Amino acid sequence: MDAMEYAPHLVGAGRPGSAQHCLGCAGTVMMSAGAAVLATPAGTSRETLPDVAELVPQGFVVEEHRGQEEECAPWPGEDGLLGPGWAKNRYQSLMARECARRALIRLGQPPAAIPRTPNGAPSWPDGIIGSLTHCEGYRAAIVGRTVHGRSAGIDAEVHRPLPHGVLDLIAGVPEKQLLGRLQDGAPGVHWGTVLFCVKEAVYKAWFPLTRTWLPMTQASAWLGPDGTFRVSIRLRENQPGDLTLLSWKGRWTIRDGIVLAVAVRAPLA
Repeated sequence: MDAMEYAPHLVGAGRPGSAQHCLGCAGTVMMSAGAAVLATPAGTSRETLPDVAELVPQGFVVEEHRGQEEECAPWPGEDGLLGPGWAKNRYQSLMARECARRALIRLGQPPAAIPRTPNGAPSWPDGIIGSLTHCEGYRAAIVGRTVHGRSAGIDAEVHRPLPHGVLDLIAGVPEKQLLGRLQDGAPGVHWGTVLFCVKEAVYKAWFPLTRTWLPMTQASAWLGPDGTFRVSIRLRENQPGDLTLLSWKGRWTIRDGIVLAVAVRAPLA
């Protein structure tokens, strides 16, 4: 997801993990040497923000790819995921799936095709849950077994300011006040983009369990400067919903100019 590219669609509806939905794509991390070094924003420190592998709970794996896109072939059922020949990010969806296949291998699972369902969400192998993400210069996937979680969401955003007017589409007054306080303490962090990223990650975990769209303004987020977050979802009057899915928590970080957030719903007791 890229907030710069998709800002006009924040109040629309469409497939999850794509441009068009309202609220939003541990283990070895595939990156170049030194890529885990934080380009530290003013007011934060490497000690306060988690490493990428620390974003995920036990039993889950994250795989990443940074830098320029690489040509890759679709697996069976993935042909529609290849962008047109003129597209700058033609291979981004396929590369995110290659990250997922590497993560599956890390779990001891065979690599598999990850087609897109009619509603746009990834279709995972039996017994597996996961999430994909991509933005400019970055692709990643989180996967885990269903014994360790009911759903997972990951989102990545380039660490830069949100486009003008987007914050009003995604944040309520209390959230804006929170962002102001956070900005005072860490002025080098683009907190609006962190908020966007966190809500996207929660949506990607929410949708597989509910199959319902969720406007960003129905989710209120609290962000911790240490890389933690909490999100509370408010259902509209007479809106059906699972009351056990209204509270979420997770972790976020910034690494080499990329904001990352992960939310995982634990398995039922």
